[in-house]
Amino acid sequence: MANNIMLNVRPDFNLSVFSNNLAGLYQSKGYMVNVAYINGCSVITFEKGSGGINTILGMDEGIKATCSVMNGVLYINFSDEAWTSKIIGLCIGWFLCFIPLITALIGLVGQLDLPKKIANDAQMIVMGM
Repeated sequence: MANNIMLNVRPDFNLSVFSNNLAGLYQSKGYMVNVAYINGCSVITFEKGSGGINTILGMDEGIKATCSVMNGVLYINFSDEAWTSKIIGLCIGWFLCFIPLITALIGLVGQLDLPKKIANDAQMIVMGM
């Protein structure tokens, strides 16, 4: 699993436009997206299906991407992934009922793919800018 992504960008690269484009793309996919700007970096939080029954079933997805530009390179660092609900779902599924085990495994695969999806979409946005 990749925790850091580095992409070469043009000298006129605008981090705000990039962050807003990435946020808009994932909002259109049904994610709750928050963008915050701190010390020249943008922190983008992606969440989908968090809370309620999805926590027990392990079907939620969540991650935080911190984006910064230095010397013509866009750095994206992924952190704060939503693993707690997967652990809860696996435990409930293992000890009580088989269904949460299956849904937690499905959520686990989705969570593992989320940084890759975001990195691919970020690369496409950078190429289009």
